[in-house]
Amino acid sequence: MNKKMRIVVSVILSLAMVMTASVFSFGETATTKATSSLKDGTYTVVCDTDTDGTGKKFFIYSQDYKTCKLSVVNGVMTATIRLNSTGYDKLYLGTAEEAAKADTSSYINYVADADGLYTFTVPVAKLNTITKIAAYGTRGKAWHDHSIIFNYYTPGKTSISKLKAGKKSVKAVWKKQTGDTTGYQIQYSTKKSFAGAKTVKISKNTSVSKTIKSLKSKKKYYFRIRTYKETGITFTDENSNTVSKVFYSAWSSKKSVKVK
Repeated sequence: MNKKMRIVVSVILSLAMVMTASVFSFGETATTKATSSLKDGTYTVVCDTDTDGTGKKFFIYSQDYKTCKLSVVNGVMTATIRLNSTGYDKLYLGTAEEAAKADTSSYINYVADADGLYTFTVPVAKLNTITKIAAYGTRGKAWHDHSIIFNYYTPGKTSISKLKAGKKSVKAVWKKQTGDTTGYQIQYSTKKSFAGAKTVKISKNTSVSKTIKSLKSKKKYYFRIRTYKETGITFTDENSNTVSKVFYSAWSSKKSVKVK
């Protein structure tokens, strides 16, 4: 190989090394420095494991009811989860195969809390998205494939645009809101404070009106509305009831009308 050819080969190899380094640098940044649209602060989010059937026996602590704390600092998100047992002592964002080959510095180690539960602080690249996560079993001394999801929604607000009184009824009309919205709740009461209020659920986010019947004639009623977003995640509460995890918008300002 002549001198000119050696120079060309050397340049090509140098460029390849730079490109490779750039790829790995981008991958690391995307994983550890994913930014959030949420403002800096602490949020209670819904978290669940293996919703896609990836693994089993990897559970959020039952009395946390599938919630955990999400911290956002300078746009970077981390979630603190507590597991239901001490069967896993390390986590890794990726597959079990990848975890077995990874440098130990990339492992997420547990910290035991005051209750003796294993607590992990997990980087969150994206909300409302299933993420691969591997867990290291303390018995079998092996990595296992699992998945985790962190749900947080901010359903768009809406408001009542019109109330039309009928005979012992009121038709409420509102502005359609489909952003992160499954449906609506209308609350109504004869009191401004909404004491003793009744709530009506409208399960379609494309709906824009609802007639409330069986009201008291000649009475003044107050109405307000909010949107909600279902996550599809359920848990069993302290009374053994199955409860769905739902996010709500704030209530709209109230409007009133006198029933005919």
